[in-house]
Amino acid sequence: MVIGQFGGVGTEAGAAVELAVERHNAAGPRVRVELRSYATTSAAGLRALAERAVADGVYGIVGPAGVLDVAPVVQVFEDAGVPMVAYDTTDAKLRDRGWRYWHRIVADDELTWTEAARHVTGELRARKVAVLHDQSPVPLRRAEWARRGLARAGAADVRTWSYPRGFTTEFSAIAEDVKGFKADAVVVAGRAEDAGPLVRALRAAGVKAPVVGDDGLLWPGFTGDARVWAVCACLVDPEGATSPATQRFVESFRATYREAPRQPYAVEAYDAVTLFLEATAEDRTTPGVINDWIGAARTSGLTGTFRFDGEGERLGPGVHLYQVGEAGFRHVARLTEALP
Repeated sequence: MVIGQFGGVGTEAGAAVELAVERHNAAGPRVRVELRSYATTSAAGLRALAERAVADGVYGIVGPAGVLDVAPVVQVFEDAGVPMVAYDTTDAKLRDRGWRYWHRIVADDELTWTEAARHVTGELRARKVAVLHDQSPVPLRRAEWARRGLARAGAADVRTWSYPRGFTTEFSAIAEDVKGFKADAVVVAGRAEDAGPLVRALRAAGVKAPVVGDDGLLWPGFTGDARVWAVCACLVDPEGATSPATQRFVESFRATYREAPRQPYAVEAYDAVTLFLEATAEDRTTPGVINDWIGAARTSGLTGTFRFDGEGERLGPGVHLYQVGEAGFRHVARLTEALP
Protein backbone atom coordinates (compact mmCIF):
# COMPACT_ATOMS: atom_id res chain seq x y z
CA MET A 1 0.00 0.00 0.00
CA VAL A 2 1.33 3.44 -0.93
CA ILE A 3 1.07 6.39 1.46
CA GLY A 4 2.09 9.85 0.29
CA GLN A 5 3.70 12.53 2.43
CA PHE A 6 2.76 15.94 1.03
CA GLY A 7 5.13 18.65 2.29
CA GLY A 8 7.47 18.55 5.26
CA VAL A 9 9.96 16.47 3.30
CA GLY A 10 13.52 16.93 4.54
CA THR A 11 12.37 18.27 7.91
CA GLU A 12 12.15 16.52 11.25
CA ALA A 13 8.45 16.03 10.53
CA GLY A 14 9.41 14.15 7.39
CA ALA A 15 11.95 12.13 9.36
CA ALA A 16 9.28 11.23 11.93
CA VAL A 17 6.97 9.95 9.17
CA GLU A 18 9.78 7.82 7.75
CA LEU A 19 10.58 6.45 11.21
CA ALA A 20 6.98 5.38 11.80
CA VAL A 21 6.75 3.60 8.45
CA GLU A 22 10.10 1.86 8.92
CA ARG A 23 9.07 0.58 12.37
CA HIS A 24 5.74 -0.60 10.97
CA ASN A 25 7.32 -2.55 8.12
CA ALA A 26 10.06 -3.98 10.35
CA ALA A 27 7.38 -5.62 12.53
CA GLY A 28 6.32 -7.85 9.64
CA PRO A 29 2.73 -6.63 9.15
CA ARG A 30 0.27 -8.25 6.79
CA VAL A 31 0.14 -4.95 4.89
CA ARG A 32 3.46 -3.33 4.13
CA VAL A 33 3.47 0.40 3.43
CA GLU A 34 5.49 2.19 0.79
CA LEU A 35 6.08 5.87 1.55
CA ARG A 36 6.37 8.37 -1.27
CA SER A 37 7.26 11.99 -0.65
CA TYR A 38 5.91 14.97 -2.55
CA ALA A 39 7.40 18.42 -2.01
CA THR A 40 7.87 21.66 -3.90
CA THR A 41 9.04 25.14 -3.01
CA SER A 42 6.57 26.70 -5.43
CA ALA A 43 2.99 27.38 -4.42
CA ALA A 44 2.12 27.38 -8.11
CA GLY A 45 3.21 23.76 -8.40
CA LEU A 46 1.17 22.38 -5.50
CA ARG A 47 -1.90 21.36 -7.49
CA ALA A 48 0.16 19.57 -10.16
CA LEU A 49 2.04 17.75 -7.41
CA ALA A 50 -1.25 16.62 -5.85
CA GLU A 51 -2.46 15.37 -9.22
CA ARG A 52 0.77 13.42 -9.63
CA ALA A 53 0.24 11.78 -6.22
CA VAL A 54 -3.26 10.72 -7.27
CA ALA A 55 -1.88 9.32 -10.52
CA ASP A 56 0.67 7.35 -8.49
CA GLY A 57 -2.19 5.55 -6.78
CA VAL A 58 -1.66 6.71 -3.19
CA TYR A 59 -4.08 5.32 -0.61
CA GLY A 60 -3.69 8.27 1.74
CA ILE A 61 -1.86 11.55 2.26
CA VAL A 62 0.04 12.61 5.38
CA GLY A 63 -0.49 16.36 5.05
CA PRO A 64 -0.82 18.70 3.29
CA ALA A 65 1.79 20.48 5.40
CA GLY A 66 2.35 24.19 5.82
CA VAL A 67 0.30 27.36 5.72
CA LEU A 68 0.27 27.99 1.97
CA ASP A 69 -3.10 28.10 0.25
CA VAL A 70 -3.69 24.36 0.36
CA ALA A 71 -7.43 24.45 -0.37
CA PRO A 72 -6.94 23.62 -4.10
CA VAL A 73 -4.64 20.74 -3.13
CA VAL A 74 -7.15 19.37 -0.64
CA GLN A 75 -9.83 19.56 -3.33
CA VAL A 76 -7.73 17.40 -5.68
CA PHE A 77 -7.50 14.64 -3.07
CA GLU A 78 -11.15 15.13 -2.12
CA ASP A 79 -12.29 14.68 -5.72
CA ALA A 80 -10.11 11.58 -6.05
CA GLY A 81 -11.35 10.06 -2.77
CA VAL A 82 -7.90 10.02 -1.15
CA PRO A 83 -7.99 10.44 2.67
CA MET A 84 -5.77 13.10 4.26
CA VAL A 85 -4.49 13.63 7.79
CA ALA A 86 -2.99 17.12 8.10
CA TYR A 87 -0.52 17.67 10.92
CA ASP A 88 0.63 21.30 10.69
CA THR A 89 -1.88 23.05 8.44
CA THR A 90 -3.47 25.36 10.98
CA ASP A 91 -5.36 27.85 8.80
CA ALA A 92 -8.84 28.26 10.29
CA LYS A 93 -10.25 29.04 6.82
CA LEU A 94 -10.08 25.32 6.06
CA ARG A 95 -12.89 24.53 8.50
CA ASP A 96 -16.45 23.70 7.48
CA ARG A 97 -15.73 23.02 3.81
CA GLY A 98 -17.82 19.87 3.71
CA TRP A 99 -14.82 17.75 2.72
CA ARG A 100 -15.33 14.05 3.40
CA TYR A 101 -11.70 12.95 3.12
CA TRP A 102 -10.13 15.78 5.17
CA HIS A 103 -8.84 15.26 8.73
CA ARG A 104 -6.73 17.59 10.83
CA ILE A 105 -5.10 16.61 14.12
CA VAL A 106 -3.93 20.06 15.28
CA ALA A 107 -5.75 23.11 16.61
CA ASP A 108 -6.38 25.84 14.09
CA ASP A 109 -5.05 29.38 14.39
CA GLU A 110 -8.23 30.81 15.85
CA LEU A 111 -8.12 28.50 18.87
CA THR A 112 -4.36 28.94 19.25
CA TRP A 113 -4.46 32.73 19.27
CA THR A 114 -7.50 32.78 21.54
CA GLU A 115 -5.51 30.70 24.03
CA ALA A 116 -2.53 33.02 23.58
CA ALA A 117 -4.77 35.96 24.50
CA ARG A 118 -5.98 34.14 27.62
CA HIS A 119 -2.38 33.57 28.68
CA VAL A 120 -1.51 37.24 28.12
CA THR A 121 -4.37 38.56 30.22
CA GLY A 122 -4.49 35.69 32.71
CA GLU A 123 -1.08 34.38 33.73
CA LEU A 124 0.79 37.49 32.59
CA ARG A 125 -1.92 39.86 33.90
CA ALA A 126 -1.40 42.30 31.02
CA ARG A 127 -3.90 45.08 30.44
CA LYS A 128 -2.05 47.18 27.86
CA VAL A 129 -1.05 44.93 24.96
CA ALA A 130 0.79 45.67 21.72
CA VAL A 131 0.02 43.38 18.75
CA LEU A 132 2.61 43.25 15.93
CA HIS A 133 2.16 41.65 12.52
CA ASP A 134 3.11 42.01 8.90
CA GLN A 135 0.46 42.90 6.35
CA SER A 136 0.03 39.48 4.74
CA PRO A 137 -3.30 37.62 5.07
CA VAL A 138 -2.40 34.84 7.54
CA PRO A 139 -0.61 37.03 10.13
CA LEU A 140 -3.37 39.61 9.73
CA ARG A 141 -6.00 37.00 10.66
CA ARG A 142 -3.89 35.80 13.58
CA ALA A 143 -3.54 39.34 14.88
CA GLU A 144 -7.30 39.85 14.63
CA TRP A 145 -8.03 36.66 16.59
CA ALA A 146 -5.51 37.76 19.19
CA ARG A 147 -7.16 41.19 19.45
CA ARG A 148 -10.62 39.68 19.82
CA GLY A 149 -9.37 37.23 22.42
CA LEU A 150 -7.63 39.98 24.34
CA ALA A 151 -10.79 42.09 24.36
CA ARG A 152 -12.92 39.18 25.60
CA ALA A 153 -10.34 38.31 28.25
CA GLY A 154 -10.35 41.79 29.71
CA ALA A 155 -7.43 43.69 28.17
CA ALA A 156 -8.10 47.39 28.66
CA ASP A 157 -6.01 48.80 25.82
CA VAL A 158 -4.91 46.85 22.72
CA ARG A 159 -2.97 48.60 19.98
CA THR A 160 -1.74 47.17 16.70
CA TRP A 161 1.39 47.91 14.68
CA SER A 162 2.01 46.46 11.22
CA TYR A 163 5.02 46.42 8.94
CA PRO A 164 5.40 45.60 5.23
CA ARG A 165 5.69 41.98 4.25
CA GLY A 166 9.22 41.04 3.32
CA PHE A 167 12.45 40.17 5.04
CA THR A 168 12.32 43.22 7.26
CA THR A 169 15.16 43.49 9.75
CA GLU A 170 14.68 47.08 10.91
CA PHE A 171 12.11 47.25 13.69
CA SER A 172 13.55 50.09 15.77
CA ALA A 173 10.71 52.50 14.99
CA ILE A 174 8.03 50.00 16.05
CA ALA A 175 10.06 49.14 19.14
CA GLU A 176 10.22 52.80 20.16
CA ASP A 177 6.45 53.13 19.67
CA VAL A 178 5.81 50.08 21.85
CA LYS A 179 8.14 51.52 24.48
CA GLY A 180 6.17 54.78 24.44
CA PHE A 181 2.93 52.85 24.73
CA LYS A 182 4.28 51.21 27.91
CA ALA A 183 2.86 47.83 26.97
CA ASP A 184 2.43 45.19 29.66
CA ALA A 185 2.90 42.50 27.00
CA VAL A 186 3.70 42.24 23.30
CA VAL A 187 2.01 39.78 20.94
CA VAL A 188 4.06 38.87 17.84
CA ALA A 189 1.70 37.54 15.16
CA GLY A 190 4.00 37.84 12.15
CA ARG A 191 6.12 35.27 10.36
CA ALA A 192 8.71 33.09 12.10
CA GLU A 193 11.67 34.83 10.48
CA ASP A 194 10.56 38.17 11.96
CA ALA A 195 10.38 36.93 15.55
CA GLY A 196 14.08 37.15 16.33
CA PRO A 197 14.67 40.65 14.90
CA LEU A 198 11.48 41.93 16.55
CA VAL A 199 12.42 40.67 20.00
CA ARG A 200 15.97 41.98 19.68
CA ALA A 201 14.67 45.41 18.62
CA LEU A 202 12.23 45.51 21.54
CA ARG A 203 14.92 44.63 24.06
CA ALA A 204 17.37 47.13 22.52
CA ALA A 205 14.74 49.84 22.93
CA GLY A 206 14.34 48.96 26.58
CA VAL A 207 11.00 47.14 26.31
CA LYS A 208 11.07 44.59 29.13
CA ALA A 209 7.48 43.39 28.75
CA PRO A 210 6.93 39.68 28.07
CA VAL A 211 6.62 38.68 24.42
CA VAL A 212 4.08 36.07 23.31
CA GLY A 213 4.10 34.42 19.89
CA ASP A 214 3.43 31.12 18.19
CA ASP A 215 5.55 28.20 16.96
CA GLY A 216 7.89 30.59 15.14
CA LEU A 217 9.57 31.10 18.51
CA LEU A 218 10.47 27.40 18.70
CA TRP A 219 12.33 26.98 15.43
CA PRO A 220 16.10 26.44 15.76
CA GLY A 221 18.02 29.68 15.47
CA PHE A 222 15.67 31.83 17.52
CA THR A 223 17.30 33.10 20.70
CA GLY A 224 14.81 34.11 23.35
CA ASP A 225 14.94 35.20 26.94
CA ALA A 226 13.06 34.35 30.09
CA ARG A 227 10.26 36.77 29.15
CA VAL A 228 9.37 35.10 25.84
CA TRP A 229 6.47 32.65 25.57
CA ALA A 230 5.23 30.50 22.71
CA VAL A 231 1.63 29.33 22.43
CA CYS A 232 1.14 26.85 19.62
CA ALA A 233 -0.64 23.77 18.34
CA CYS A 234 2.46 21.56 18.42
CA LEU A 235 3.93 19.36 21.14
CA VAL A 236 7.72 19.72 21.05
CA ASP A 237 9.28 17.62 23.77
CA PRO A 238 12.95 16.79 23.01
CA GLU A 239 13.43 15.27 26.45
CA GLY A 240 10.33 13.06 26.26
CA ALA A 241 9.16 14.48 29.57
CA THR A 242 5.44 14.81 28.87
CA SER A 243 4.59 11.09 28.74
CA PRO A 244 6.14 7.61 28.48
CA ALA A 245 4.95 7.47 24.85
CA THR A 246 6.77 10.65 23.87
CA GLN A 247 9.87 9.41 25.70
CA ARG A 248 9.86 6.23 23.62
CA PHE A 249 9.42 8.29 20.46
CA VAL A 250 12.34 10.56 21.36
CA GLU A 251 14.56 7.56 22.11
CA SER A 252 13.70 5.95 18.76
CA PHE A 253 14.22 9.20 16.89
CA ARG A 254 17.58 9.78 18.57
CA ALA A 255 18.70 6.22 17.90
CA THR A 256 17.87 6.61 14.20
CA TYR A 257 18.93 10.21 13.54
CA ARG A 258 21.47 10.78 16.37
CA GLU A 259 19.60 13.71 17.87
CA ALA A 260 16.28 14.44 19.54
CA PRO A 261 13.45 16.04 17.53
CA ARG A 262 13.34 19.79 18.23
CA GLN A 263 11.36 21.21 15.32
CA PRO A 264 7.62 21.88 15.63
CA TYR A 265 5.17 19.29 14.31
CA ALA A 266 7.49 16.27 14.26
CA VAL A 267 5.34 14.58 16.92
CA GLU A 268 2.13 15.45 15.06
CA ALA A 269 3.54 14.07 11.80
CA TYR A 270 4.35 10.80 13.56
CA ASP A 271 0.80 10.64 14.91
CA ALA A 272 -0.70 11.43 11.50
CA VAL A 273 1.01 8.57 9.69
CA THR A 274 0.37 6.24 12.63
CA LEU A 275 -3.35 6.71 12.07
CA PHE A 276 -2.91 5.37 8.55
CA LEU A 277 -0.74 2.51 9.76
CA GLU A 278 -3.32 1.47 12.36
CA ALA A 279 -6.04 1.75 9.73
CA THR A 280 -4.38 -1.00 7.64
CA ALA A 281 -5.13 -3.62 10.29
CA GLU A 282 -7.87 -6.20 9.61
CA ASP A 283 -7.47 -5.77 5.85
CA ARG A 284 -8.61 -2.14 5.74
CA THR A 285 -6.74 -1.53 2.50
CA THR A 286 -8.89 0.66 0.27
CA PRO A 287 -8.98 4.47 0.49
CA GLY A 288 -12.69 4.62 1.29
CA VAL A 289 -12.51 2.05 4.09
CA ILE A 290 -9.37 3.68 5.52
CA ASN A 291 -11.09 7.05 5.44
CA ASP A 292 -14.15 5.72 7.26
CA TRP A 293 -11.98 4.11 9.93
CA ILE A 294 -10.01 7.31 10.55
CA GLY A 295 -13.20 9.36 10.74
CA ALA A 296 -14.62 7.02 13.40
CA ALA A 297 -11.31 6.41 15.20
CA ARG A 298 -11.15 6.20 18.98
CA THR A 299 -7.45 5.66 19.46
CA SER A 300 -4.51 7.30 21.20
CA GLY A 301 -1.24 8.74 19.96
CA LEU A 302 1.66 10.80 21.26
CA THR A 303 -0.51 13.90 21.37
CA GLY A 304 -3.51 12.30 23.08
CA THR A 305 -6.77 10.74 22.00
CA PHE A 306 -8.00 10.93 18.41
CA ARG A 307 -11.65 11.66 17.74
CA PHE A 308 -12.95 13.67 14.79
CA ASP A 309 -16.13 15.62 14.24
CA GLY A 310 -18.22 15.44 11.07
CA GLU A 311 -15.98 18.01 9.36
CA GLY A 312 -12.77 16.06 10.01
CA GLU A 313 -11.59 18.37 12.79
CA ARG A 314 -10.08 16.78 15.86
CA LEU A 315 -12.09 17.01 19.05
CA GLY A 316 -9.98 18.37 21.89
CA PRO A 317 -6.85 19.37 19.94
CA GLY A 318 -3.88 20.44 22.00
CA VAL A 319 -2.65 24.00 22.44
CA HIS A 320 0.67 24.13 24.30
CA LEU A 321 2.62 26.74 26.24
CA TYR A 322 6.41 27.06 26.18
CA GLN A 323 8.88 29.33 27.89
CA VAL A 324 11.62 30.27 25.44
CA GLY A 325 14.96 31.03 27.07
CA GLU A 326 18.54 31.59 26.00
CA ALA A 327 19.31 27.89 26.41
CA GLY A 328 16.26 26.70 24.47
CA PHE A 329 12.60 26.20 25.29
CA ARG A 330 10.69 24.37 27.98
CA HIS A 331 7.21 22.87 27.71
CA VAL A 332 5.16 24.39 30.53
CA ALA A 333 1.59 23.21 30.07
CA ARG A 334 -1.20 22.12 27.79
CA LEU A 335 -3.66 25.01 27.75
CA THR A 336 -6.66 23.10 26.39
CA GLU A 337 -8.40 20.10 27.89
CA ALA A 338 -7.92 16.81 26.07
CA LEU A 339 -11.09 14.79 25.55
CA PRO A 340 -11.09 11.23 26.95
